[in-house]
Amino acid sequence: MATSKAISIRVPFTRDNVKKCRCPSCPVQTISQCMIEKIVKPEALKIDAAKPQEIPAVYCSQGQATCTDIDTTKSCICPTCQVFEKYELAKGEPVEYYCRDGKAGRK
Repeated sequence: MATSKAISIRVPFTRDNVKKCRCPSCPVQTISQCMIEKIVKPEALKIDAAKPQEIPAVYCSQGQATCTDIDTTKSCICPTCQVFEKYELAKGEPVEYYCRDGKAGRK
């Protein structure tokens, strides 16, 4: 009997991952007034000590969204993201909706 091996997935919260992230254009959060107010601005990426909770992106790294007006009945686009592909997030859990279910972890 084959056993599945537990894998650890950690996505670093980096400027490069924020730039690649598709969260700001995700249907789940595009109508969120809270997210609109926090939307990633180019100047935010210049700050070396940018706090993840101030940037509405890379939830696979930082965990659940702090905004409560996101609409998780909309389609998640995480599987279309370069970060998702680079860190092989399809092999972990949760597989999508990191904004709702928390950061990428183990399977």
